[in-house]
Amino acid sequence: MPKLKRKSEDQRRAERKILTQESRQNESSPDRKKRLREQKERDRNRREEETSPERNSRLDQQKERDKKRREAETSQERLHRLDHQKERQKKLRGQMSTTEAAEVRGTETSLRRSRRLQLSAERKDAIKDKETRGRQASRAAQTPEQSQVIREKDTSSRQASRAAATPEQSHLIRERETRGRQSSRAAETPQQSQAIRERETRGRQASRAAETPEQSQAIRERQTRGRQASRAAETPEQSQAIRERETKGRHVRREVARKEAVPLTLDKAIENFRKELKKQPVHICTCCHRLLYRKGVQVFDITKYDKVRPEVRDFVLHEK
Repeated sequence: MPKLKRKSEDQRRAERKILTQESRQNESSPDRKKRLREQKERDRNRREEETSPERNSRLDQQKERDKKRREAETSQERLHRLDHQKERQKKLRGQMSTTEAAEVRGTETSLRRSRRLQLSAERKDAIKDKETRGRQASRAAQTPEQSQVIREKDTSSRQASRAAATPEQSHLIRERETRGRQSSRAAETPQQSQAIRERETRGRQASRAAETPEQSQAIRERQTRGRQASRAAETPEQSQAIRERETKGRHVRREVARKEAVPLTLDKAIENFRKELKKQPVHICTCCHRLLYRKGVQVFDITKYDKVRPEVRDFVLHEK
């Protein structure tokens, strides 16, 4: 009599899986809900009885299974999974009150909390990177006219929100923005800070080069009015604190410049002396037409003298 070949564990598991799938396809909705509820209860009881090593092993196995499943899934399946996950989270948050959410977070372990915060930080970084790339692409596709319209609309909305804010709200907003800038600067490396300063400098230079004389004059007047209004609203204590902060900043910058300065050698001093000798009085005065050195003159901008009477301007700025 021939011996029957014994089935392996994998074959038996595969057969059970097929039978389970067939039975689940034929089950009704109440039976399915009852089965899921019982399964959830069994899982909860098993997790309460398991030890710490068993729990860690289960979590590692679950993480490995999730990783393999996500590596094998297609882009369509990934989008479907993310959408389903978002809907489930929205539904759960909508059903939970603030007190219940606080209770759930209070009962979670430190390991789960650290993982949740880590995933939240990684998710936020990924979202920020995606939004940054999207903004860069949209800005690159904009025409100068579209960029100008968007800037004007943003400026008007900011002005309207600031005008509607109370002094206490404005103070809170400024403090929050200051804390955000300080935290972001504290997290920057020296290379990142240098790159940010260079990018901001290039942006200011490009915007100033594209300005017309009327726009430059309007910007200067607006800045002057803003400074005057802020100074008029300051208390003596605030003014004193601002002056001390500016003085401290100047001292810090001078100290940094002194430390970073290259020590002056004899060859360098001779080279600087020869450079100064090469400088000639090539700058012409607009009034007396004398030749002057660079250190003794200032740049003349005729747009600043629009309010001067024409006869006075013609007398001073006469041609020779």
